[in-house]
Amino acid sequence: KPEADSHIPTADCRPATAGPSILSYLVLNLTDHTSQPKQRLVAVACLATLGAVYHKGHDSNAPMEQWSPFAPSRSRIIGKTSSSTNMRCRPLVGDSRLLAVVLSALLICLGFRGTYVSTEKAGELYRASSNAGADSEALKSASDQASKESTEATDRAARAASDLVDTLDAAREAADSLRRVAAAAAHKKRVADRAAAVAATAAAAKKKGGDEGPTAIATVRERTVALEDGTEASFSVFGRSDEDVSVFVLPYDTQRKRFSLIEEFHPGPNRKMIGLVAGMYEAKHGGSPQKAAVWELSEEAQLKLGDDSRIVPLASKAKGGFSQDKYSSAHFRPFLALDCITDDRPRPRDREESIKVHSDISADELRGMIGEGKLNIPSTAFAVMGLKWLEDNDLL
Repeated sequence: KPEADSHIPTADCRPATAGPSILSYLVLNLTDHTSQPKQRLVAVACLATLGAVYHKGHDSNAPMEQWSPFAPSRSRIIGKTSSSTNMRCRPLVGDSRLLAVVLSALLICLGFRGTYVSTEKAGELYRASSNAGADSEALKSASDQASKESTEATDRAARAASDLVDTLDAAREAADSLRRVAAAAAHKKRVADRAAAVAATAAAAKKKGGDEGPTAIATVRERTVALEDGTEASFSVFGRSDEDVSVFVLPYDTQRKRFSLIEEFHPGPNRKMIGLVAGMYEAKHGGSPQKAAVWELSEEAQLKLGDDSRIVPLASKAKGGFSQDKYSSAHFRPFLALDCITDDRPRPRDREESIKVHSDISADELRGMIGEGKLNIPSTAFAVMGLKWLEDNDLL
């Protein structure tokens, strides 16, 4: 509303409504980060045109707040007489309308549509969004189906693995049973061979007119030897043959500093005794006394060689091993077995072997057993040799 002393008619002071609308639209296009470069370029051009038109119609010496034709409360100030110009409100309103028409035409010519989306474009976007949703549902369904099939396949594989384990266990039991049968058959053959040898010896003695005597398992042979004085002498020799070899093994754990010994019945003294792992070297052992030592470790002590284990011969320079005694053809080959591990599938023992394994014997306990006569002569001798070797190599 004009002041009381103002000579400007009220009808001449209508607010310039077109200007603020255009200016606001252009400023929004400049400040909106989603506007395209073309939109911003057009907005800058239009603002430059607007500034040029209004600057031309105003007094350059007037205060800056008098230049604006957009605020309704200030429109009447511009209508006051200036020292350099006598412009009033109505012409400025006309300029604003003219400017709106010019700017609209410019925008249309440039093909500028703002940031609005057409109905067709909106429809396309909606259809694309719907298709994407359908595709997402299809992918989810396919993923669920694949997950279900994967779970079923895993279950089938687990069942198959379980069946395979059962089959392997059954095969292992069958193999162990076959090995026991084979061991029993081998034992019967050894007994039969010894009986045949005894029978042959007895027949030879009877043919010479001697007494057959009681039947025995041990083989006794008569050996005639020429003496230095030119005469001959006959000696009874015990043993299977001149190639009669047995192995003795002393297991020792270098980390725990403990020996493993076995306890079993000895038919000669007719009592149980402590001793080293021992057994006869036979063809089944694979061609060497060392392999026979590994075989007996599994059979009697239920031990086997691991990655850090080793077999040490205690008589590597003794040709043929140690002779048992004066009237025996048997020879002994002693070994140390260092850092063996438990054999989960040991070789079956002979039917008559009832063995107890002692795996926690210290060096002092072993010396005490030797002094008390709990070991036979071969086991005592080779235990002493083993203790000496371990002392020399700083392993006790």
